[in-house]
Amino acid sequence: MRIAANMFTFVSVEIKDRIATVIKVNQHTASSFAEKLGVQRSSVSHVLNGRNKPSIDFIQKMLETFPRVDAGWLITGKNPSQKTEERIVPDEPEVENPEFKQPTQNEKKEIKKIVVFYSDHTFDSYEQGT
Repeated sequence: MRIAANMFTFVSVEIKDRIATVIKVNQHTASSFAEKLGVQRSSVSHVLNGRNKPSIDFIQKMLETFPRVDAGWLITGKNPSQKTEERIVPDEPEVENPEFKQPTQNEKKEIKKIVVFYSDHTFDSYEQGT
């Protein structure tokens, strides 16, 4: 799931927090995330606990496994730039996602998801109907 710059304007302080966000948004546990990346569970645990910084191989596997994660955001924590948003992945059809369209003046806006970030670098996600 790509987090669009116009939807969220937050900067996670540390890369481990952004990795935790990717894990949670994709509904993985640390164990299932490690399996999906093809890395040891201890590697994921050490990164999430702040013991180790992720290696370039770890980051590369993440970006290959989750191609909608913006590399710039993952590494720096800054929202994707306009240049990044215009990038089109070869062989990927350009499809307008109706979930992200801007409402017109007459349309009612409805909150679907709220993410709360705490000062201890944890977060909670609340979705409608859950």
